[in-house]
Amino acid sequence: LVERRERVVSKNELLDLAWPGLVVEENNLSVQISALRKVLGQGAIATVTGRGYRLTLPGTNDAVAAEAPAPAERIVRRLVAIVVGDVVGWARLVARDAVAAVQAWKSARVELLEPTIPRSGGRLIELTPERVLIEFGSAVDALAWSLDLQARLRTRRDAEPASALRMRIGLAVDDVIVDDGKLVGEGVHMAAGLHQLAGHDEVLVSDRVR
Repeated sequence: LVERRERVVSKNELLDLAWPGLVVEENNLSVQISALRKVLGQGAIATVTGRGYRLTLPGTNDAVAAEAPAPAERIVRRLVAIVVGDVVGWARLVARDAVAAVQAWKSARVELLEPTIPRSGGRLIELTPERVLIEFGSAVDALAWSLDLQARLRTRRDAEPASALRMRIGLAVDDVIVDDGKLVGEGVHMAAGLHQLAGHDEVLVSDRVR
């Protein structure tokens, strides 16, 4: 939570990070969050309904806190490129072999997603097998990153078929509303709709991106 204090961390992401390679019930996470609140104070960790948790404890990381911008008092709008993706058939992969699925996702997340997004000019909003949401300032950078990810996943499948993951990605450019670190608006809806229409290993883009 400290490392990701600038955004909401989903329950699935926390489960994946705290218990890598293990299948853990969600109520165990709730127990641990409750224990942390008893130590740090009830207001230290905020629950964002339907999304996850966010660390709100002041002074946890002074360097980060000093650099963080003051909370906006108004809703901000901007034109951005939005990437939405997911792992194809994630529920089926977990049902077939949960440990292998979790390990494959962790490997892809740590090696192919988290390090490459900032290098390509992206800002990570959500990162779970069921929903990857990234904001880019450039449609060119967003498309290049998306195609590169699919190529890397293809290479990994050729080398390690047993741990193969397939993803589908939608990419749109439109106006979004930035509210408390969350992205909402037509751009997000369009990218999400395109991603649902995309086939395995595809990047489906809007007319404006093309």
